[in-house]
This record gives sequence, C-alpha cells and structure tokens, in this order.
Amino acid sequence: MSSLGIILLLIIFIFVIDYPNIFIPIILIIGGVLFIKIKHTQDQLIKKEKEAIEAKDRAWEKYKEIKSQVDFPIETYIVYYKEGDVNILKGNLQMWVQDGTLCFFPFVTSIDEIIDMEEKVSLVQILIDDIEHYFLKSDNSTVLNYRKKGKSYSMFFAKNDFFKFKKLLPEKIYCNRDKEITV
Repeated sequence: MSSLGIILLLIIFIFVIDYPNIFIPIILIIGGVLFIKIKHTQDQLIKKEKEAIEAKDRAWEKYKEIKSQVDFPIETYIVYYKEGDVNILKGNLQMWVQDGTLCFFPFVTSIDEIIDMEEKVSLVQILIDDIEHYFLKSDNSTVLNYRKKGKSYSMFFAKNDFFKFKKLLPEKIYCNRDKEITV
C-alpha cells in the first residue's frame, strides 16, 4: 500500500477513536452496502454462467437430435470448410458420397460458443452431376464449384482436403492442359 493510503487509514482510525458514535455507524453502513453490491454482482455472474452452460447443453442436445436423423455411411472424410456460399457451420465437416450425392454435415466435438443450430447445422447435399469441378487455388485453398438451378456456387476448404476430394470424386478434378493438379 502506498504511503498516502497508510496516512489516510491513520486519519480515519483517529477519527473513529475520537468520534466513535459517528464513524462506526458510517463504516458499518459503507461496509454493508459494499457487501450487498459485491454479493449482487457475484450472483449475476453465477446466473450468466449457468445460463451459458444451459444454452450450450440445449445446443448440444439439438445437434445430437439433428445428427441422429442423418444416415451416415461407414466411411466419411473430415474436411475443413473455410467459407463459401453454403449456409453451414464453418470448421470441420464430415464428407461422403451417397446415392450420387456429395454430402456434408458439421463434425462438432464440443460446443464452445452458442451456435444457431437451426441455421448452421444441417445436411448439405450436392448432386455429383451438379458439381463442375474442384481445384487447388493459389492461396492454398481447395475450391469446389457447382451449379444448382442455373446458379453457380463455391465452397472453400483447406489445402489438404484436395486429396480427400480426389479420392471421392476423381472425375471432377479440374485439369489444365491434360495435366493433373499436384500439391
């Protein structure tokens, strides 16, 4: 504590000794008000933490419910979705081909923030016939281009996901002058 603080405490202590009928009630009132204020603030923090935990639990249950409605094959690939035209959760997605359709579903291991489950967690299906191609972009992104109802869409994935697309969709790789793209 600084010397000014010590001097201030000594002055208050002297006034308490000289005028106990005035300063003791004032100190008790100030102490009581501070105690109530601190207690109220702590209660609010605990309430907010509890609400956040409950919201995450509800989101996790909703995710499990949506996931239980999806028919996953035995073999899926995990790809990292960076951005694109699809309204799906960014991050890890499960990817597989089933019945002539390329499918994506969010792969969530934990929920650290509140996620709009209705908007961002869903099964995305793209007909393989609608896929134009995929390629490795110069900024080290794997790009998937496809058309749906006459409109072009793109999805951007991590560089390493190129090989996963190559395993699932070898016929849709973008070729430049009959040379295959290598990473």
